[in-house]
Amino acid sequence: MSARRWAAGALTLAALLGTAPACGDDDGDRDGADAPASPFDLVVLGDSFVEHSRDQIRAYAESQGLTVEVMGLGGTAICNWDDKLEAYAEVPPPVMVISFAGNDIPDTCFNPTDESRDAATVAAGYREELDDVVDLFADTGSELWAVVPPPIRDEQFEERAAAMRVMYAEAAADHPDLHLVDAAEGLGATFLETMPCADWDECPASGEVVVRQVDGIHLEPAGAERYARTIVDAVT
Repeated sequence: MSARRWAAGALTLAALLGTAPACGDDDGDRDGADAPASPFDLVVLGDSFVEHSRDQIRAYAESQGLTVEVMGLGGTAICNWDDKLEAYAEVPPPVMVISFAGNDIPDTCFNPTDESRDAATVAAGYREELDDVVDLFADTGSELWAVVPPPIRDEQFEERAAAMRVMYAEAAADHPDLHLVDAAEGLGATFLETMPCADWDECPASGEVVVRQVDGIHLEPAGAERYARTIVDAVT
């Protein structure tokens, strides 16, 4: 979520998504009964938290007997994925998960200004985009889930994450068909750099594994494993 990381994400976004970032509206008029069958039981799409846990989400979901598609890219917002979301709504998976923690890269589809904005403005913008996603998947037959961001170490980024948590809670209250996964259930209710070993960890002598990167935001492999299991266990 640093300025340098965000800039790199913006520069590579079009190539990785197969389309230029775009903001667009949809009509939301789809009938799940008439939609073709998806090849996936579960689709997970999002920003850097998904990017860093892609392999763990896929492996754990497959270990539960699920077919899964996982797509993530650091620095992205919901609107960067409009084309992908519309395609998934046309061929809806049984479970659709989105995970966005509040990126606000300037001069993008989400932020048309030349600077990062305050937490309340960012959360309000994501609420508008989230409402569009809810409408998009209404009547498709997909069960729609959103991942609430985990605690962040540094105050400036935690303020935004906290605003996003409030936004997700309010959105779920307004949309009964929107379900939430709380990433803090796997990574701790407060920011933790290390956590006690779980059964699946390669446990060092200390009995603790490092779960967050030195930037105080992103996930080490042990944290990615916890993030992945939290999502898959919640939606299955």
